[in-house]
Amino acid sequence: MSVDSIQSREDRRDRILEGVAAAVDLMMEDDHWQDALDRVLEVLGIATGVSRVYYFEIMHNGGGRATTSQIAEWVAEGVEPQIDNPDLQNLDMHAMGFGRWMDLLGRGEPVYGDIAEFPESERALLEAQDIKSLIVQPVVAGSTLVGLIGFDACDTTLSWTSNEVGVLRIAARTLGAAIHRDTREQAWRQTEQMAALGRMASGVAHDFNNMLTVVSASLQLARLGLDGGDAARRSALSSLDTSDRAVAQATSLVRRLLDFGRSRGGRPERIAVPELLGDMRSLIEQAVGRGVRVELRCVSDVPPVRMDPVQFRQVILNLAGNARDAMPGGGQITIEVSTLADREASTPSDGAGWVVVSVHDDGTGIPESIRERIFEPFFTTKSPEQGTGLGLATAYANVRAAGGRLTLWDDRRSGTTFRIELPADVRSIDE
Repeated sequence: MSVDSIQSREDRRDRILEGVAAAVDLMMEDDHWQDALDRVLEVLGIATGVSRVYYFEIMHNGGGRATTSQIAEWVAEGVEPQIDNPDLQNLDMHAMGFGRWMDLLGRGEPVYGDIAEFPESERALLEAQDIKSLIVQPVVAGSTLVGLIGFDACDTTLSWTSNEVGVLRIAARTLGAAIHRDTREQAWRQTEQMAALGRMASGVAHDFNNMLTVVSASLQLARLGLDGGDAARRSALSSLDTSDRAVAQATSLVRRLLDFGRSRGGRPERIAVPELLGDMRSLIEQAVGRGVRVELRCVSDVPPVRMDPVQFRQVILNLAGNARDAMPGGGQITIEVSTLADREASTPSDGAGWVVVSVHDDGTGIPESIRERIFEPFFTTKSPEQGTGLGLATAYANVRAAGGRLTLWDDRRSGTTFRIELPADVRSIDE
């Protein structure tokens, strides 16, 4: 290697070191990793001298399967952007021939080299984007592979030294740490908010319930005094009927407030989710009405979970009821039970993995503008007669109390999918 080549390689190494240092600073300074992502990709792209730098998020669907979607990109001048390429959205990596990538990334190893030397199953999609060489680094949040950051060389074939690969891994690991930090902080804030609102709701409900008891007793006494058949009495009785209905609605609200305030785990038992859902099927069908079909899908060998079975039923019925409301003209609700390994989850369990229950409808979907608020207590898009805004908040609190997660899951299908993840309980019954 000539002196000029050595100097050029050293200059490139120094540029990459400086670029990674600047990218790390950006990710550490910003409150949210997504706010810094575009700038981070630009800094890394200029430093490495590549044509394109991008970030793909990875969504684990259980059974070792995963889909990826590109959510951010930087391109050099004159390079064709790929951010709107539909072939790069909701991409099933294994089905598209990129199982080798997922195996390497899942082990924390990068994918890099000349495209001409890649397996034939991978080349078609890459060559369609004019890529000559690339390097892809895994982005790991906690113990979960959540994304990948890639560097494409389109104008010329770039080779990568082991030192350069290692330095770029620092940027990927810092991005993973920022994602993990944001996820934990968001969960903590929501848990604290739920706990405070739960205490408030419980106190308000008890006071309100005392007042309703007095009102209800007074109405009963008034009804006894007005029992008769003339027009005045009939009018009075009609007014009392209206009052009765108001009391009934208020009582329902109190019950929901008390349920929300008591969402602290209930009386957890060891339950088999597929069997419990099977027993609930007729109840779910009655709750959603004749115009909605209910389909249950369960994988085999699903481990048990620990949760209050009453609260579990409440969560499922609430999600099914919301799904029904999203399909006023009828449709189908699909409830799927699967498992998830720790390495595929956003947070680790005790090593036993997770049981996943997904509730999907083919209804109107949830607008992007309100997605961040759907689990807030008292937030609802329904009229006061139709909902109090406590259903999803209570479901969220119940699942959290059982050590799990309830999320609005973006699986790229039409309609809406809510996903319940509960830690598996594989201890023996005698423990």
